[in-house]
Amino acid sequence: MIRNLKWKWLLMQDKKLAQELFHFLIKTKKYAKKKFFLPSHCPLTETQFKTLIILKNNPNITLRSLSSELNVSNSSLSIMLNKLVEDGWVDRIYTKEDRRLTLFKLTPKGKNFVESLIGEKIEEFNKDLEILSEKEKEELKSSIKNLEKIFSKL
Repeated sequence: MIRNLKWKWLLMQDKKLAQELFHFLIKTKKYAKKKFFLPSHCPLTETQFKTLIILKNNPNITLRSLSSELNVSNSSLSIMLNKLVEDGWVDRIYTKEDRRLTLFKLTPKGKNFVESLIGEKIEEFNKDLEILSEKEKEELKSSIKNLEKIFSKL
């Protein structure tokens, strides 16, 4: 009986933790959405910009891998990539070994644009962090590292 109650108590604690995680992620998403809002001078949609960021971090990526990262269909992504190629943001590369295998990478124009916009966003974050004490900054840094470790397990 006591063992059964302990088990139920542990399950309730897990459920509370799951609820807290759920609400934390909603708040985090709202903050991220506000911070990653593209400026009016940006000629790209949010999805196009996400695509460029993924390409910056994963040069020479396949359509399938990119589709999986963005959680969009291959056909939708293909249409968007055609536009990005046409506008000079992205290069399409055909491999010599297999012409059916197409890879995508940023053009110098795309790379410069992404790096510039990321630089602007980092400056915004830096400005936000000015209100924190050194101790709070260290706690935030430590918390981010801990969250990265934990989320890599989930």
